[in-house]
Amino acid sequence: MLCILLRCFISPHLLTYILIMLMSSQLYHAQSLGEYLDIGGQTGTFKVALTKGFHPGSKITVNGTVQPNAERFFINLENDSGKYVYLHINPRFDEQQLVFSHKIDTDWSPGYDLASKKLKGLTPGANFEITVLCNATGYMINVNKQPCFFFEHRFETSTIRNIKFSGPVTISSVRYIPGNYICQLEGCPANSECVSDGDGQFQCVCSDGYSGSLCQESYQSCRSESVFKCLPFDNRF
Repeated sequence: MLCILLRCFISPHLLTYILIMLMSSQLYHAQSLGEYLDIGGQTGTFKVALTKGFHPGSKITVNGTVQPNAERFFINLENDSGKYVYLHINPRFDEQQLVFSHKIDTDWSPGYDLASKKLKGLTPGANFEITVLCNATGYMINVNKQPCFFFEHRFETSTIRNIKFSGPVTISSVRYIPGNYICQLEGCPANSECVSDGDGQFQCVCSDGYSGSLCQESYQSCRSESVFKCLPFDNRF
């Protein structure tokens, strides 16, 4: 209705300009929500605060350089005290393994999740980029812009407050995008769409007939003309 009224009283050129400005302001708002954390080329063991948490829809991108003599290093998502480690990313060059785990108090998970024997392009003496995207069911981890591993949530993410680094690496930058606006910046996977929650935030939601962490699983949804009663099963109908 608004578009119809605008076409009646505003010239096409002015209407086009207004629509472009509206879209530009939305994109600027989304981009302004991302920030580069104050790292300054630090090395060794240190942590940086994630001031707005790391809820589903949040993303963090770490760029750095592995020192030539490195045997292993780690990146953790932790609560304030460090008692809870929600995600532990641990490249082990001495064992040629990339390890994922979590910790409660002093107890590490009994089994490690090994991405593979290959280190996905992580090499002593080389630059790297590790990206972690949090969604409703877990963390999608990319290494050097390539999909690497999906680590399911072990507990609620509501108290994640810090990202911690340790080992012989130099961290050059950390880009932090909190909240549910990541799909405004980078779009959504196939078979999904960017949906507003009505509170100025956005998240990727699987289209009807698809599920999974990347909306990659197809299933037959109930049809309105079905003669059978549609019952929920495994969060599907």
